[in-house]
Amino acid sequence: MLFADLRGFTRMAERRLPYDVVYLLNRYFQAVGSAIERAGGIANQFTGDGVMALFGVERGRRPAAASPSPRRRMIAGLTP
Repeated sequence: MLFADLRGFTRMAERRLPYDVVYLLNRYFQAVGSAIERAGGIANQFTGDGVMALFGVERGRRPAAASPSPRRRMIAGLTP
């Protein structure tokens, strides 16, 4: 299980237009969701600026615990 959120999000959001905040969140969720899936996980919940992901859940793939370093693969997926 992974929980992640954006550091300093509230302060940043208070200084931007709502449209800009939604645009930023959509890009963040797309990037982190893709990285989670590539690492063998499922993005289970997006709330505010946070995401909860599950790993090792059966869905036709081998469990994340058996795959090599899912956390590192997810982090590498976020690196430009």
